[in-house]
Amino acid sequence: MIELAVIERAVIERAVIERAVIERAVIERAVIERAVIELAVIERAVIELVEIPQHPSASPR
Repeated sequence: MIELAVIERAVIERAVIERAVIERAVIERAVIERAVIELAVIERAVIELVEIPQHPSASPR
């Protein structure tokens, strides 16, 4: 017969593993969100660099 202490230990270990998996998923999501934000900032900077400034002399007449 399995002792109660063995069952309790298994339940605690499972909870610890589940918590670690959840924490890792949260960290990975935060990393992805940060990367998306950084890419958006880079994209905006590139667009601003590529845009041709509009000068009054360059406008069509």
